[in-house]
Amino acid sequence: MLLYFIENSTNNYVALVNSLLRAAFGRFPFNLILIVVGIMFVLLALCGLFAFQIHLAEHTNGIQSIRRSLALFREHWVRILLGLVVWEVMILAVLWFMNYSIYTVIRIATRLLVRAEVRKAMTLTFLHYARLFLNFINFSLILFAGYAFVASYYYQTVAPEVHLKATPLIRTKDPNAKKQGGFTVGMLLLAVLLTFLVNLLMLYSVRRTGLSNALFSEKTAIISHRGYTTNYRENTLGAIQDGIDAQADMIEIDVQFTKDGIVCVHHDKTLRRCWGINQVVSDFTAEELSALTDPDGQHLPMFSEVLELCKEQNISLLVELKVNAYNKAEDLARATMEVIQEYEMEDQCIIQSFSYNALKTIKSMDENMYCGYLMRGSVGMFYDLEYADFFSMNISYVTSNIVSTIHLRDKTIVVWTVNRQDTFEKSVELNVDGVITDKPIDAREHIYGDEMLESIEEAGTQ
Repeated sequence: MLLYFIENSTNNYVALVNSLLRAAFGRFPFNLILIVVGIMFVLLALCGLFAFQIHLAEHTNGIQSIRRSLALFREHWVRILLGLVVWEVMILAVLWFMNYSIYTVIRIATRLLVRAEVRKAMTLTFLHYARLFLNFINFSLILFAGYAFVASYYYQTVAPEVHLKATPLIRTKDPNAKKQGGFTVGMLLLAVLLTFLVNLLMLYSVRRTGLSNALFSEKTAIISHRGYTTNYRENTLGAIQDGIDAQADMIEIDVQFTKDGIVCVHHDKTLRRCWGINQVVSDFTAEELSALTDPDGQHLPMFSEVLELCKEQNISLLVELKVNAYNKAEDLARATMEVIQEYEMEDQCIIQSFSYNALKTIKSMDENMYCGYLMRGSVGMFYDLEYADFFSMNISYVTSNIVSTIHLRDKTIVVWTVNRQDTFEKSVELNVDGVITDKPIDAREHIYGDEMLESIEEAGTQ
C-alpha cells in the first residue's frame, strides 16, 4: 500500500523532483547504490516469500517463519521463480488489456462528445482520474494475485495432507498481538502522513515562489503583440522595429502559408482588414504579397525577413502558427521550423499554436524547441500535456491556482491581451511569466513602475 501512496503522490508531477531522481540514477555512485539497495529488497522479498503464510498455517513466530520460508525457497527456487514469472506475466497481460480498453473508451468518448478546442484538456482530465482509480485496482489485484500464488504453492508443496486433515481450531491469545498490530498501523499512518506533508510543503513553496524556464527571466516578460502598431500596421517590419525600440522583451508575430508554400507573416485568413483585399492569403504567391505596400512604405513580410531583422537586433520572437483550412498543422509547423533552423535562431524563437499536433511536429524536429499551447479556455488537466512547455491564455480565465499548478510542473504561462491598468495589475498579482500586449511601454511602466522610479531616483542622487 505504501507503493500506492508513492505512485499517486503529487510530487510525481513536479518536474524538479523528477529531475533530481533522474540525476540520482544517472550519476555514479548514487546509481550503483540504488541498484544494490533494489537488489537487496528483491532478495529479502524472495527469502520471506512464504513467511506470512507459514506464520498463519503453522503458528510460528516471525523469525521462525522467515527461516522456514528461506528453507522452502532454497529447496524449490527454480519452480518458484518460474511460477512467479509466468503468473505475473499473466496478471500483467490481464491488467494491460483492462487499462488499455478503459483508456481507449475514454479517448473515443471525448472525441465524439467534447468540442475540439477543449478536447485535449478534457481527455487528459478523464485519463488522470481513470489513472488514479486504475492504479488502486492494479495494486490491489497484483497484491492479492501474489498472495494467491504464494498460498497455492505453499499448500501444494508443504505436507498438503497435514493441512487437509480436519482438526479442531484452537484459538490462543497472543499477548503481543496488540503491540505488533499497533506498530503496523502506526507505520502505515506515518507513511500516509509523511506523503501528505511533503506534498503540502511542495505545493505551498511553489505557490509562494513559482518555477520558471530559462527563456523567461525572473521578471514578467513584456511581449509586443504583432509588433508595436502605433505608427505602422501590425506584423510589418516597421511595427516589429517599433516593438524593439519600445524595449519589449519579445515580439509576437503570426505565420501562415502563401500560395506557393512560403511562410509569410500575417494574422487573419484574409487580407481584408489589414490590406483592403477581400481574399484569403493563400490565394497569393510570396512575390504578390511582398508587392503589397501601404502609404507608410510597409509591405507584407515573409517570415525569413522578420528573422533577419530580429537576428540583427538580437530580439526574441514568439511565433504563432495560424493553423486553419488553408494551413495544415503538420505542414506549417515543419515549414516554419525549417526556416528557423536555416537562420539558426532556435535559441531566439519560441512557438505557440492552438493546434497540439503542430507542437508535436515541432518537438519531433527539435525536442528542445520551446513550445506553447494556446488555450481558448482553462478547463481540464491540460497542465501535463507532453509537448507544451508553456501555456498561452486569455487573462480573463487565469486564476492564481492555474498559475501555481503550471509552475508546479516547471512550466510557464503567458497571458493575452493585456492593455488596461487593471489587467497589468492582475498580471503582477498572478505572477505570470509573460504578458502579450499592444502597449509595451505602458506595460513596462505599470508592471515595473516602482522599480523604474527607484532606479531614476538612484541615478539622480549619483
